[in-house]
Amino acid sequence: MANTDSIKALPYRDPAVGDLIIRTSDDVDFYVQHRRIADVCPIFADMAILPNHPSDCAVSSENERALVRVSETSKVWEKLLPICHLEEEPSLSLEDIMNLLEAGHKYGMAGIASRMRTALLHPDFLEQKPFAVYALACAGGFDDVARLAARRTLRFPIYPQDTPEFASITGRALYRLFDYRQRCGIATSAVVTCQSKPGYLPRIPAWMSSSDCASFRTCMSSGCPTPSSDFMIPHEGYQNGLISSWVTYMDRLSEEFKSHPDSDLLESPALLQAVLDSMDKCSTCRKSFYRNATAFTKIIKEKVNDAIGQVQLVLEK
Repeated sequence: MANTDSIKALPYRDPAVGDLIIRTSDDVDFYVQHRRIADVCPIFADMAILPNHPSDCAVSSENERALVRVSETSKVWEKLLPICHLEEEPSLSLEDIMNLLEAGHKYGMAGIASRMRTALLHPDFLEQKPFAVYALACAGGFDDVARLAARRTLRFPIYPQDTPEFASITGRALYRLFDYRQRCGIATSAVVTCQSKPGYLPRIPAWMSSSDCASFRTCMSSGCPTPSSDFMIPHEGYQNGLISSWVTYMDRLSEEFKSHPDSDLLESPALLQAVLDSMDKCSTCRKSFYRNATAFTKIIKEKVNDAIGQVQLVLEK
């Protein structure tokens, strides 16, 4: 919190400055120039010249300056006034951004919205609080920011911790977010689904037919006991079985992606350890595991991210 000297140094906290007093709900006075505040806030300018509305505007005995009472706390105005004065951007929390968006809309401050849009793009907010950023972006009408935040929410569990910012949006906007997540889950699950139906030949995903995936076929070492599956990978004109544990790995991913479509799951130690454990009796398989696992997860991650990129978030108009 700023100390007394720094507060007094601010022009709008100096009683000797300005011709208009803004008094907040917690009875803190800010001293501003009427013309300057009117330039960024036409509605506020109207309030300042209406002495017949004592609940909003009155005349202060202090040098007979107009006094306007506002419903916001001093915490909001301490962030709002530096922006109005075009000073250096104050440090903002998500709570600050929510309050400033509301105040900017209330007082018709057109420039506040664009400043808050930029603030929401801070990497810390997007990466750590994407649900909150999504809500505030929807409230502010920042479609591009809402889409970025929605994509980031996929890294987190479907039901986030309490997010106060959800109070700023409609239930429909929240539904759109969870609908987007569900469709991303379907798309990513399809990427790693190996199809096996009675009466049909087992089929691997089409992208696995490329030569890049040849390393995941059954080991060619004599007597290798690593189990093979019925799924075939083409290699140099032949069909080779896909290692069974990689099929299990993909099946588990397919199921987890349905509710948690995050490409980072590909590198889950638990999932990869199960594959490695299946190769414990073949030294050739074990030696090549880390190289193959790195290559395999890289290929799948690219396919998964491409699939997510094709899913469109539908926003309210």
